[in-house]
Amino acid sequence: MKKYVIACMRHRDMYFGGDSVLFWGPDSSGYTAVLQTAGLYSEEKASEIAKGTHGDEVPIELSQLGVTEDFFCSAETEIKDLSKLTLVNGRNESIRKLINQQRAKYAQC
Repeated sequence: MKKYVIACMRHRDMYFGGDSVLFWGPDSSGYTAVLQTAGLYSEEKASEIAKGTHGDEVPIELSQLGVTEDFFCSAETEIKDLSKLTLVNGRNESIRKLINQQRAKYAQC
């Protein structure tokens, strides 16, 4: 089953210069700029969250970011090496294109 992260486009990160994309945390528990700590959602749940948000909440399938489920941390597998944090730059042209494609896809739902 495909898994998704949900990019939040209505808030900016406050710790990494404002350019990092924020993602929903696990179980809708807030936001994170660190991709490894983002929540993983089914397509159904991600679609439900995105519905009616006018593109503010954007589901992105993991393979579109070039990662798999084992990339993500849980309470049991917390990040131990801070040099391996992954931030997604919202000003990167390919990331903006991906987000806009996903916005259009879920706006039709």
